Amino acid sequence: MSGRLVILPKKTYCPWRPENVERVLRDERLERERLEGEERERIGEERRRRARLAEAEAEAGSGGAAAGDDGGHLNLFPEARDAELRLVRGRKAK
Repeated sequence: MSGRLVILPKKTYCPWRPENVERVLRDERLERERLEGEERERIGEERRRRARLAEAEAEAGSGGAAAGDDGGHLNLFPEARDAELRLVRGRKAK
């Protein structure tokens, strides 16, 4: 014998006790399942988002309200563009 006290197996936190080994395995399995569920949820949300984008793109391409007169470009600031064009035309006239 080594002459030291072997009291670790009597403690509840002993890593070699069968109950603790089972608890660790259970916790690891639950965490793995939780991560897999989150991954499935993320993939499903990504697919739904892509489907919505594809639907919106198809709608815009078929003459939807989002398409502009110049091939699908949506000008959010037409006044600024018109002012810039007036400025450029004024410089050319000089």
